[in-house]
Amino acid sequence: MVLSKDRLRRYLNVKREYSEDKYINVNPIQRGGVLSKEARLALLEWGDGYSICDFCPPQTPRLDKITRPPIRDFYQDLAEFLGMDEARVVTRCREA
Repeated sequence: MVLSKDRLRRYLNVKREYSEDKYINVNPIQRGGVLSKEARLALLEWGDGYSICDFCPPQTPRLDKITRPPIRDFYQDLAEFLGMDEARVVTRCREA
């Protein structure tokens, strides 16, 4: 399954509105510094492991309900890419 560039483009510039350039979230999982510029920027933006929690709807703390950034759409695209009816991604390692 190949997703169109149009569909993939919606994930291109997803940013955390609350991040500040002067703070760096340290990720304990490292690859010895072998990262592309794009991967490094994504790591600084999302690498703390809890970043997406900033977007959970308060009454329904479920990842598949988040529309901004387009997490809900990502689940649908992931399922289609994998050739499945539905894809479920757990929110915590204990849940897995």
